[in-house]
Amino acid sequence: MKVRQGTDGRKLTIKRAASANFAPKQEKPALMANHKTQKEQEFPYIEWSNLDRSTTKEAVLLYNERVTTYKEMSLLQQRLSEDPNLADQICKLDARNRLADRKLQELNNQLKLVTEKQ
Repeated sequence: MKVRQGTDGRKLTIKRAASANFAPKQEKPALMANHKTQKEQEFPYIEWSNLDRSTTKEAVLLYNERVTTYKEMSLLQQRLSEDPNLADQICKLDARNRLADRKLQELNNQLKLVTEKQ
């Protein structure tokens, strides 16, 4: 375990996993064939083709953040056995990845409510 000081002054304890596994959330094989289809099926209420909407721009940025952090985590995970100090970086990337996913879900749910009210 490693103890660090958080941004708010509290102590944070980071436990290192022997083998971290950052598998994507239960991806369905049919969805993996086409990247656009996956994105549109996962978040159906976001108009991915309408880049003039501010919500779509935000969704694209969040989705790209999610993809980028996942790729970085995967690369770092492969090197984790050689350099255990990478665990901190992986934890930070995982937090960013989860935050982007949560914000995408919230955005999708907001748009769903707007669509249902119309």
